[in-house]
Formats: sequence, structure tokens, C-alpha cells
Amino acid sequence: MSESSENHVAGKVVVVTGGAGGFGRLLCEKVAAKGGKVVCADIDEAGLAETGAALKSSGAECVTVRTDVT
Repeated sequence: MSESSENHVAGKVVVVTGGAGGFGRLLCEKVAAKGGKVVCADIDEAGLAETGAALKSSGAECVTVRTDVT
């Protein structure tokens, strides 16, 4: 099996900071698409709600946590 075809996130919990938008949200979506369980963390509560709702509506396992990492 080639390295590029291995799925390292299926069934794993992946914590993504900055997940409410931009690259962080994209990462959350990609992890979910690969079967990972997503913990989406960000200071932006509205963005978290949107990201969480989108992921859950696609059938992903997702938890959102308001987090300030500064």
C-alpha cells in the first residue's frame, strides 16, 4: 500500500484549532470525510455553530468547543 493511500485518521479523534473558518474548517471537513471524529475548536462561536452543523448534517461525528488559544 502506498503512503498516499493510507488513511491515518479513520476512527481517530482529531482536534482542530481555528476550525470555525478558513483552512481550519477545510481541515475539519477533510478529516470528517476520511472518517475521523472531529473536535472543532475556535473562539468564533457563530462560525463553530456553522461548521458543526455542516459536519453533522453530512453524517460526521463532531464536537465544537469554544476555545481561545492565545
